[in-house]
Amino acid sequence: MADALISVVVEQLAPFLLDKLKKEVKLVLGAPEDVQELHDTFDKIRDVLDDAEKRHVKNVLLNLEKNEIKKVPESAWLEKLKDVSYEMEDVLDEWHTKILKSEIAANESSAPDGARVSKKKDKGLIPVSIWNLKSLRTLLVCGMDYCEDLSLLSDLTSLRALDLSGTKIKELPKEIEKLIHLRYLSSTGVEELPETVGNLSNLQTLKLNGCYKLRRLPDEIGKLVSLSHLEARGTALKELAETVGNLSNLQTLILNRCGELRKLPETVGNLSNLQTLKLNGCYKLRRLPDEIGKLVSLSHLEARGTALKELAETVGNLSNLQTLILNRCGELRKLPETVGNLSNLQTLELNGCQELCRLPNDMGKMVSLRHFEAEHRGLEELPETVFRKTKNIENLDPGDDDEAVQSLLELLEPHPNLEELVIEKYSGSKFPSWMEFPKNWEGRSIMLRQLRIKECKKLKVLPALGRLEFLEDLNLSGLHSVSQMGIEVLGVLKNGDSSAAPVIAFPNLKKLEIWNMIHWEELVIKTTVNITLMPLLQELRIRYCPLLKSLPCQILSSSLREMIISSCPYLEVSYLPPFMEELTLQRDAGPLLISLPIQNGLHSNLKSLTIWNSPHSTLPQGLSQLKALQTLKIRDCESLTCMSDELQHLTSLQILNIYKCPILGPRCKKEVGEDWSIISHIPNIQID
Repeated sequence: MADALISVVVEQLAPFLLDKLKKEVKLVLGAPEDVQELHDTFDKIRDVLDDAEKRHVKNVLLNLEKNEIKKVPESAWLEKLKDVSYEMEDVLDEWHTKILKSEIAANESSAPDGARVSKKKDKGLIPVSIWNLKSLRTLLVCGMDYCEDLSLLSDLTSLRALDLSGTKIKELPKEIEKLIHLRYLSSTGVEELPETVGNLSNLQTLKLNGCYKLRRLPDEIGKLVSLSHLEARGTALKELAETVGNLSNLQTLILNRCGELRKLPETVGNLSNLQTLKLNGCYKLRRLPDEIGKLVSLSHLEARGTALKELAETVGNLSNLQTLILNRCGELRKLPETVGNLSNLQTLELNGCQELCRLPNDMGKMVSLRHFEAEHRGLEELPETVFRKTKNIENLDPGDDDEAVQSLLELLEPHPNLEELVIEKYSGSKFPSWMEFPKNWEGRSIMLRQLRIKECKKLKVLPALGRLEFLEDLNLSGLHSVSQMGIEVLGVLKNGDSSAAPVIAFPNLKKLEIWNMIHWEELVIKTTVNITLMPLLQELRIRYCPLLKSLPCQILSSSLREMIISSCPYLEVSYLPPFMEELTLQRDAGPLLISLPIQNGLHSNLKSLTIWNSPHSTLPQGLSQLKALQTLKIRDCESLTCMSDELQHLTSLQILNIYKCPILGPRCKKEVGEDWSIISHIPNIQID
């Protein structure tokens, strides 16, 4: 027959799924159908298992009759199923733990005065009945400052998870070594770990976060051959035991805020499976061992706020490193040239490294770099190779240091793979010459898709943005010195050959947002060139442009679906695009709040209209022409005195929402309001 464990586990799965998962996991994950599917699957496993056992026994008997001794195929199959059963057991343990935690949280939330359910008069004593639960898999102890009888843990030999993180228990009993099946251990109060903890050969996760008096880990910790996750945040560790290098399965090591930690042992280089190393806030840590270069699996390294003065040359051997965070390393003076070998590095952050005056020239070899931050005043120069040779930068944040920004922009040329660019608080009056965006750079098209130019208050002239043929999203804000945007922005000549092929400016732009440009008056297109402007524009949002008078009619194309106009009191729009579906008019949106211009001979496709904080006493004229209108929202219009009679003609209108309109609201009250007869045909009316 198959191993007994297989049958035991499978037999336990069905009632567990029904009794626990349906009540708990279903509520968390919202997937009752998945629970039932798992249950059905395990039923099938039981049936297949019974059949396999019968065939296995039959084949063994046949072999014996033939005097043959060999391993039948079913034997290998059953061995694999046995392995799977062990994995199922692990999953069940994890589910038990999560469910128990959720039950405790629910009990705590319902307890009077927010008291934790474990805080009883006799706190410090775990009920004796607990120690009799020989099959207990998960134990969470909460709200205890001490515990007199924790040595009885040794009786819970089936325990898989022990969580003491809600207690101030200072000492773990040496008998903990008898918990040979323990996989998860967490504590926030222990001051010393017993040496016997090294006998927990199945322990996978050890969390000692907040154990602020924990000064050392026992040498025996190196015996935890199954350990994959070790955390010791906020402890008093001065160093790690040399034996930590024996943790061959360790994948995550987190030592954040270990204020006394001065060094890592050289043996840390033996952690061949380590993927994440976090040392943030270890402000006495001055160096990393040279052996760190042996961490071939390391993908994430953080050392914010440490006392590192330099990185070891061997860091260049971290071939799988993807993230390197060194923010606020105030004593860091240089990076080794070998960082250029980090060909898989995607994120590099050096903010606040005030002593770091220069970056290595070989940084240009970082062909995967996508996110780079270096915001501080100490940086004197940037190597040209950083941006001229780096191929895949997608996000760049130069910060708000004027000198650093100017230096950065002079060096940053528009590589074809640059997809996202944010320029904020630039102090110059014009951009560098490369931002004229030639149509081709080194024979290739520029791939920029998203551009943000924000709070550049001295900038007077915008570059030729219209040449960016792949640009989809453009945001211009806080450009207080820009008064006009002319033909130069489109990237075409004022006078060209009118017989030539038409020019398409912003050929792929889908979203345009312009706001808080207090001196911008108009976008002027005066040229003999046949030009098409923004043929794919779908969203247009213009806010807080108090002097803006007009927009070119080319922008109001048939592709436009959504438009928001806010605080543009002089803006005149010649007509509403015929296929636009959503229109929002906010605050003083100019003549649009007086009359809606519908293009002659065309019926508007507008489905949603929102009027927000209008200063006028009436709704705009022309509402009756909105034959497709389904939703009308009127919000915060304190001056609005009556409902427009034109609403009577809107047979498609399904929703009317009136919110915080002190005069209009009462007039539209059902049956008794003066304007009720105008809106009574609308199915869904909401008035607040």
